[in-house]
Order: sequence, then structure tokens, then C-alpha cells
Amino acid sequence: MFYNDLHTFHAELKKLLEKVTSNTENLGNLQLSWCEGISGIILYLCMYDCDGNKDIISKYQEFVFNHHLKMMTGYCHGITSLLQTTVYNQNKLLMKKIQQVILACSERDDHGLLMFQGDSGKVDLFDFGIGSMGVYWCLLNNKFPFDVQT
Repeated sequence: MFYNDLHTFHAELKKLLEKVTSNTENLGNLQLSWCEGISGIILYLCMYDCDGNKDIISKYQEFVFNHHLKMMTGYCHGITSLLQTTVYNQNKLLMKKIQQVILACSERDDHGLLMFQGDSGKVDLFDFGIGSMGVYWCLLNNKFPFDVQT
């Protein structure tokens, strides 16, 4: 029973992706990001069955990247969550492009530490979700910290 429910949920997510991406005018930072958007669904697909979802994952990774100018660099509400997904399917070309965007939006603080845009759109907190820690985590090609290996 649980497997059937999971399969149904998985199928509905794919339909949702098609619906959401069909109207790009309404896409903003949150709709593209991890916590409320497409990057979060891509991450789920990566963790659920990366090999079985490789085509749809690659398709929507490219889609989100093509709208990256609408995004900040943080993890929760930014393009770093998309970078996280490239670790799963080893999309090296996209990984490099995203890293270049993130590094181009960085700056050094007074202590020489590389900092990234937070939710405010400027250099922000030393926090995983909305600040620089999540960016560092993903630049080091780490998988999602709460990934459960089965």
C-alpha cells in the first residue's frame, strides 16, 4: 500500500512540474528554489530514484538554471539548492555553470572570508538555509545533509 501511495505522489509531482513550468511569467525566486519550488522537487526526485528520473531531473535542472537571474545564491531560497541536485546526477557541466554564478555573486568580508547573498539579496548570515553555510556545503559537492540512504 505504501509503495502505491508513493508511486502516486511521485506521478503527481511530475504533473505539478509540467504545470508550474508552463507559465514562466509567474516564476520568481521562491517558485524556483528549494523550500517552495522546483529545486526542492528536483532534489526529491534525485533522492527518491535519481537513475529512474534522470531525464526529468536534467530537464528541470536546465529549466531552473535558465531562470537563475531571478534567484539569489542562498540554499533555501536560491540557486545553491539547484547546485545540490547536480551532485546526485553528476551533471558536471551544469555544476560548473552554477558554481561560476555563485562565485560571481560572492564577496569577501572584513576578515577575508568568502560570503554569499542571503535572503536580503546582499551578503548575509552565516546560516545553512538563508546564508553562506549552505553555499559552502554545496560548493564542496556534499549531498543533502538529511539524505537517508536505503
